[in-house]
Amino acid sequence: MDTVEQALQQLSRRRKLIQGGILLVGAGILVSLAVGMGFKQMVAAIAILAAVLLAHFFVVRRAIKEYNQAYLQEIIRHGVCKEMENLVVARAGGLSREEFRGLAMFPLHDAADSFISRNCFRGRKEGMELIGAEVTFHYPVPGEKRQKYEFLSGTLYMTTTPAENPKGDWLLLSRGLLKQEQEQKYCQNSGYRRLPSDESTLSEEYRVYTRGGEIALDPQLEKQLEKTIKEVGRPSAIRMSPQGAAIFVNHWFYTGNGRPPVNPAREDLTRNIFPAQRELCRLFRWWIRG
Repeated sequence: MDTVEQALQQLSRRRKLIQGGILLVGAGILVSLAVGMGFKQMVAAIAILAAVLLAHFFVVRRAIKEYNQAYLQEIIRHGVCKEMENLVVARAGGLSREEFRGLAMFPLHDAADSFISRNCFRGRKEGMELIGAEVTFHYPVPGEKRQKYEFLSGTLYMTTTPAENPKGDWLLLSRGLLKQEQEQKYCQNSGYRRLPSDESTLSEEYRVYTRGGEIALDPQLEKQLEKTIKEVGRPSAIRMSPQGAAIFVNHWFYTGNGRPPVNPAREDLTRNIFPAQRELCRLFRWWIRG
């Protein structure tokens, strides 16, 4: 992995190329005006202007987009994941639909393009295998005349490290996140059983499901979840299983806080745009170690 200084140098080279491109576009516009108004060569002026505009839209704007993406990738490497080992960052993909389906959190449309992930990172921290990704996925909703589809889009943060002493097999879904009919159908088909609403203090905000024989949410787990919800806000879905744990937050993206400044400095690349990660790691660590 490049150092922060190397990343800044690479971004600086990209930025200078973009600035040069913008200057050339501006110069081309001036030339077209001079040719058209000074030399009365309107056809040539229009041709020059058209070429300049094509260069702007297909070269300069693309370079700006790639610069913004490169900046986000460096923030993920040096800010969000600076404490991780064996780090892998992927701008597109990085988390497969099979991995997502294996979490047993949400129904998923069967089409191959019904799930996408971006700005994904994988690494190891404090003895845990961690994955973060911004995901969008579609799920089927029965319609009166034909099948309909809804979608959710947000941040998924998870660990694939198995729990040493799991306290059940749980799924908590925020009320109103899914269409209730589809939620009940999916949970039933996935082997979940819903707890009575009066068996947990979290039931006002979540529907609580278990795959085991529990009649109530484990008190220690409930206390830990309440702490996490207080610290980071209300996640849209929580999965705590023997195989690991996962949190999904709908309509929130950690790269949304990563707008590049005009001239990035070291502190820009090393800032953590995903501060909730610390509390989520604490919850995962507690779950894994029991």
